[in-house]
Amino acid sequence: AGLYRLELIAENPKSPAPAGVWNFASYRASVRTASPTDRIDKDINVPGFDVAEPMQEAKMVPWHSGAQGRVDRPLERNHLTFAFKLLAAPASGGDAELLVHGPDGFAFDDYCLGQVETNISLVFATPPSAYSDWPAAGIVTYCRGEGPKARLLVGSGFEADETYSFRIGVKHNPLRTAKLNFWTIELGGEPSSPFPGFEVWTFYDPMVAPVAFAGSPSKTNEVRPVSVQFRVHNVVPAPGGVLRLQGPSHLKFQSADDGSCDAELATESTEPATVWDPNELRCNVSDGALELELLSNRSVLRWRVHHLTVQVKFPKAELAHAEAGEWRLQSFRQSPLDDGNALDDAVMEGFPLVKGMTKLTISNVMDETRSSFPIQVQAGLQTSESILHGDTVVLVGPQGLSLEHPNSPGVCGGFDWVTPGNLSSYEGDPLCPCNPSHGDFINDIADCALSWRSNVTDMAFSELQFAVRGANSDKKPRIARNYWVAQHWRDGALLATRSVESWPIRPQLQSLTVTVAGERRAAGAATSLRVEFEAVYPAGAL
Repeated sequence: AGLYRLELIAENPKSPAPAGVWNFASYRASVRTASPTDRIDKDINVPGFDVAEPMQEAKMVPWHSGAQGRVDRPLERNHLTFAFKLLAAPASGGDAELLVHGPDGFAFDDYCLGQVETNISLVFATPPSAYSDWPAAGIVTYCRGEGPKARLLVGSGFEADETYSFRIGVKHNPLRTAKLNFWTIELGGEPSSPFPGFEVWTFYDPMVAPVAFAGSPSKTNEVRPVSVQFRVHNVVPAPGGVLRLQGPSHLKFQSADDGSCDAELATESTEPATVWDPNELRCNVSDGALELELLSNRSVLRWRVHHLTVQVKFPKAELAHAEAGEWRLQSFRQSPLDDGNALDDAVMEGFPLVKGMTKLTISNVMDETRSSFPIQVQAGLQTSESILHGDTVVLVGPQGLSLEHPNSPGVCGGFDWVTPGNLSSYEGDPLCPCNPSHGDFINDIADCALSWRSNVTDMAFSELQFAVRGANSDKKPRIARNYWVAQHWRDGALLATRSVESWPIRPQLQSLTVTVAGERRAAGAATSLRVEFEAVYPAGAL
């Protein structure tokens, strides 16, 4: 039992029609195949609504048309201006009802009479000549808000074929643009056709992704990168535009004594993502927030996915299991960072912290840093809790680095246990599948991972050492993607994790060939050579 809300997209009849009746019933099976015995609750009939001729026109007046008071950022108080043209004048003889209905997420004040303005000289900075004055007798005497709906009572004097406008305040905008982003107006029983609202000034698909979710295993705060992915609604102009990032109170941004900090901004306009030159940005931490100013002539553009990577101090181990908290990302045209220069705004869910593993070491045995070249890795990890039968240990490598055997999908390349202490053997080798699914906490970190499920039944242990072969990534990963992350899982829950930075990758030209192109091939002869290669990164010189 409970109250449920169902929202469907439907099309009204094409001509006026009286209110019909809607029937609701519940069934155990599809209605098409259900028998009378499949009905659960007794059905109910409810009256519908009259379908009337629509107004000639109704719309939300855009802010650039001179409408005053607009603030389109999420959850902000706003003042919206509407215009409408009636098909017929309301019936005379008293007040008429003016209904305003917005998308989900908007909320009008409960008592909104003080938020209504009908004087055209106050609605617009410069009143448009196409709009008529609000009728002198059309005084608004009542306004009551119910979520995204407002009900007003207005006087008489409205005429057909005249365009009227009014402004009404909303208690707050939605957090994000509604999927059904349409408004309607109705005056005296004459409704408008649905008309589009505005897009909320927020970032598209913002997401916070840490390298690891662990508190610091030592007595001091541990600094690790956190990456924020986003797309902007409004272009952040350069030079002078600013991105501002705030995190939960238990996480602090790493900065020097003068407030300066390090940050990486990457744009997915090409593959791999283009990393901005550090000289194009100025990073500063002020009042606990990180501010990134654009110094060059390159703006943060719409539609493209951007990644902002910052260095964050994670709290000590005793503060592990802290609440996820919230992150806030804002953009501004320029300083000062106030409402007059504000652009997009978004609040993002953070991430919970778990215990940190006691130890994680990764050794590049052959010291090979060239892209795509074979490597041998020796790893050692020690968990903060004993590894029991059925537990899973996962090791995720940097982006693009593969530990999979080149000829045996899912099999680790050249895997070998290195026996620690008094544990003489392990039961079963790990798997190294690409595109793994090891749990909710592996998110946007790497393409391939090593995963081992413990089959040891007669003892508990906490330390693992092993060697495995693989190949470096063919491209240089971004800062936040160039880490090794170890995780200890039990019954679907992440118990502990730890991360260490990997070695830098030196990109190599791909498919390089050198051939003689000229006809002269004799020793000492001058000839032509053809050099062919595939570039990994854009370059200005060869």
